[in-house]
Amino acid sequence: MIRESVNRRCLAVLATVLGLLLGGGPWASRAMAQRFALLRLDITLVGDKLTTWNEGRIRYFLMEGNCHLEQGITRIKCDRYIAWLDEGADPKQPTTIEALAVGNGVEEGRQGSQRFDKKTFELRTKARLRIQSTTRSEVAATSDPLYLEARQEFASTNPPEEKPTFATEPSLFDLKPAGEIPDDSKVSVRTSALAKPTSVSLSPVKPATAIGVDNGAGAIHQTQAQEPFNPNDLIDAPRPRSSMEQRNPVETGGINNEMRPPLPGGGLMPQIGLGAGTRRIRAFPRSSQPFHSDSFRDANGQQTIVFTGGINLIIDELDTGKIIDVVADRAVVWTQGDLAGQVSGTGAQADRRQPMEVYLEGNVYVRQGSLEGQTKSTTTVLQGKQVYLNVNTNQSLLLEGDIESFDELYQIPVFMKSSKIFQLTEDKFYAEEASFTTSPYRGTPGYAITSSGLVFEQIKERIKNPFTRAEVLDPDTGQPLTRTRNFATGYNNFIRVGNIPIFYVPYIRADVEDPLGPIENIQWGQTRNLGWYGTLNLDAWQLFGLDYLPITDQTDWILDVGYYGERGVAGGTRFNYFGDELFNFDGNYYGNILTWWINDHGEDYLGPGQNGIAPPFENRGRFRWQQRFDFKNRFTLITEASYLSDANFLNSFYQAEYDTGKNQDTLVYMKHQFSDSSAWTALVRPRINDFLPQNAWLPGVDLYNLGIPLLGDRLTYFGHSSIAYAELLPPTVNALPTDVTVRTGRLDTRHEIDMPLTFHPLQITPYVVGEFTGYTETINSNGLGRAYGATGVRASVPFWRVYPGAQSHLLNIDGLAHKVSFEVDYFLAGSNRDSQELPQLNQVFDNTSQLVYNQNVLREFGGFPSLDFDPNYYALQHNVLGFPDLLDDMQNVKVSLNQTLQTKRGPIGKQRISEWMVANVSTTMFPAANRDNFGELVGFVDADYRWNLGDRTAFGSSFEYRPHNDTFIGSGSITWMRPPRSLLSLFFSHFDSGPFVSDYIGAATSYRFSRKYAGSFVTGYDFQSSENVNFNVGITRIGLDFVTSVSIVLNSARDDIGFQVEILPRVQARTRVGQVGPQTLPYGLNPTENVAPLAEDRLRILNTTATN
Repeated sequence: MIRESVNRRCLAVLATVLGLLLGGGPWASRAMAQRFALLRLDITLVGDKLTTWNEGRIRYFLMEGNCHLEQGITRIKCDRYIAWLDEGADPKQPTTIEALAVGNGVEEGRQGSQRFDKKTFELRTKARLRIQSTTRSEVAATSDPLYLEARQEFASTNPPEEKPTFATEPSLFDLKPAGEIPDDSKVSVRTSALAKPTSVSLSPVKPATAIGVDNGAGAIHQTQAQEPFNPNDLIDAPRPRSSMEQRNPVETGGINNEMRPPLPGGGLMPQIGLGAGTRRIRAFPRSSQPFHSDSFRDANGQQTIVFTGGINLIIDELDTGKIIDVVADRAVVWTQGDLAGQVSGTGAQADRRQPMEVYLEGNVYVRQGSLEGQTKSTTTVLQGKQVYLNVNTNQSLLLEGDIESFDELYQIPVFMKSSKIFQLTEDKFYAEEASFTTSPYRGTPGYAITSSGLVFEQIKERIKNPFTRAEVLDPDTGQPLTRTRNFATGYNNFIRVGNIPIFYVPYIRADVEDPLGPIENIQWGQTRNLGWYGTLNLDAWQLFGLDYLPITDQTDWILDVGYYGERGVAGGTRFNYFGDELFNFDGNYYGNILTWWINDHGEDYLGPGQNGIAPPFENRGRFRWQQRFDFKNRFTLITEASYLSDANFLNSFYQAEYDTGKNQDTLVYMKHQFSDSSAWTALVRPRINDFLPQNAWLPGVDLYNLGIPLLGDRLTYFGHSSIAYAELLPPTVNALPTDVTVRTGRLDTRHEIDMPLTFHPLQITPYVVGEFTGYTETINSNGLGRAYGATGVRASVPFWRVYPGAQSHLLNIDGLAHKVSFEVDYFLAGSNRDSQELPQLNQVFDNTSQLVYNQNVLREFGGFPSLDFDPNYYALQHNVLGFPDLLDDMQNVKVSLNQTLQTKRGPIGKQRISEWMVANVSTTMFPAANRDNFGELVGFVDADYRWNLGDRTAFGSSFEYRPHNDTFIGSGSITWMRPPRSLLSLFFSHFDSGPFVSDYIGAATSYRFSRKYAGSFVTGYDFQSSENVNFNVGITRIGLDFVTSVSIVLNSARDDIGFQVEILPRVQARTRVGQVGPQTLPYGLNPTENVAPLAEDRLRILNTTATN
């Protein structure tokens, strides 16, 4: 141990001395240490809009909007930047990112913050490169001014290196012989990947029968034509990783930001300067080991080049954009004519009209595509044990091979596998005894379509109107619109799960990118109330052949069809749309249309006391339209239309919308905010569904003034005036005996003046309210006027104290600030009319709450509830001033004690204030107890408590107690969130109010057991009724081939039980596991990261638009 310690000390001293000698002092050692530390940190490129493309082996990233680059504590912010990296660089060396940033730039780091307008940066890392963006485009932005400026900037600041003269420029893959020491005079500073290469001087073509091939190690082998070709030279070599397979470690975020495999090659290919009609062939080692090559010419002038030891060949034609990228263990190239130059480096050249054939074997990968817009969607990937290519005719033969096509729509690759695949043309393939699947497994896939013969082809077609069959023209150019589609045609087809055939089709033809055509979703299952059922959702645009229209980019049109064994046949449609200009009006708009109908011959099950109800009609359904338009001049227009066939339809078939959605209104609502504190609104809302408890407004106009200062901020004014014609109409279903019909005009104006006063630390605000309302008709008279006045005072005293020493990792505390506010609100109001004389035009409840209230009142009180259960009187006791018709005499005092404990959370330098604990308690007392609160001084005792242990763990509770009738309502919950793996919530509630008593406890959890399995569980139990109110359990297996879900649902309140089984191929993965929120997950990079953590809820909650 002593010797080891001494050795360590000696090494440390030696390292320090070398650092001082070579680096110039301790500062250099510290800088070197910082540079090595930075190499271990990720580089993150962030922006709203990402444009990325390849030029040869250079990958570009053009970012716009909220842009910044990060590495450790270094952060660079700007308006726009372009960054690039060399994807063909040595993967053993650090990844280098170069960038040019412009516009309102700020560089933050160890030296503080510095501003700039334009600046270049270089970042290096051995860790990961992360890309985060909201939108992504892969269209090359080579005409963008920033791209051109970057090319010019680095071409001028990085002059060409002075190099020894070569017949051709050395390749980046060239290796020096071991032990060779470079000449110092020939060592130059590293230049940018964007720097222009030096001019290439190609050696003249020699008529001799020898050709030179650089094997990547600096040696030139020459073989004369008379030397015989020895097939034994094609020996098996170890398979090193190819440059194609050596990807940069990139993590992505945002939308579809996975990095494409690079096309290896030297420099920027457009700058090589090949002549028209020229073909170039370049050779690179497959790995860091050099390849071996031999070349000879036969008597007919055919040149043959044999490569062994792992080879990467690139054959390209710059005038046509065609490129073939080949990786194999061994290769043979035949060509007619002469090749000018060496194959390695910038490559040998020949007339592209001369025949060229290539034979490859041993772990062969072939990529065919174009130089422009090189993406996975435009590149065909061939793989096999043996491959023959005819470069001129675009024909090939693959043995034991497969073809990979990337599906841009579903973000997954599609594979065609066969023992023998023929490439007939550039875009057409034929396979014998083939299989078609999306499974990346090379063994037996989970599912596949097998065929005795399978044709795979790309077809470029002109778009035609499906009704007139006329060609559709581009409105800008006037030329016919075209699109490219990938089709697979199979003969004698079997659909197999594993090796088991489950379905046979003699002939099938399908679009590879959309094999299910317009089918969006298929569901089936069985419940007691619905019976066996199946539903099908179809993309209407695609079904009718109209998906080429520009309107499809801003719309979503779905057709719904289904059959329910116990109910009947159903169908409908959904149409969602959005945009920023409608009918030449400038502004954002969005809307939705929904209609759905069923021929119902079953019964409705709506809850206790409402099960087994026969529907009033067999043909039942609904129509709903909602639209919102926000104009640029602070003007808002909302239009809605809703029709229901009967009172129980929504509750029976759209329970989620019935419970939590907005009212089913038909209305036109306008709002114009003409200043920061003033606005006017107009509303027209007739009642279409007469069974709903809705009042009609025909119309209503309101004017609002909020917080207007008077007398130099000594006073604050609030005002609300309205004029309207309204109809108070009882519902035709579950109407109360006290409901009456009133049609009246109403003029109302309310004004409030506050006078805030500060006597530090006491804050006092006296206020006075006056309101005058006139009616053309009331319940018992033809016309009536009402005067209402109120006055009061609000007072508060704040206290606070900071405890910076309060620290706890367990409780997630970094200092505490305790804030206390003691508040008192005294309120005194009087009216010259009793509220019982006035029509209640403004409704306190929404439609669903009012329907449930009416049902309970009719069942428990015979339609005449006591004042304890009157929602209008409850609102009056809480001083609600927004409902003119329910205002009446009232006097109360509310005393509150509000406390908050705040702490700091977040990373150092970006900490935020967070509420760690909140506790509020209040009580309301009524001095005129006999008149205002049933003879009790204390009317309400309220409290709520929240404890946020962390950002993802919280406990909360609240209760209200009314002493006069001993009513207690309380609830609490505990929530743990650990996304994306698990969620657990426990909750309870107690309700004790006269005839209504409930003690409910529930739990909900979702958990991802592993990368393959996820489950969810929801249950609730009521101790008063001694029954399991609801129960839902589901488990999902997430595989690379299938997503299989099984769920069981129990709803005792509706006397219903059912189950659902769903098997979904991953070709439809976008609808289940392809997306998490707004982000699209990459497919095939890492199977453990390609799946959504939780099974999707089986119920789809419909989108609703709020009017306020």
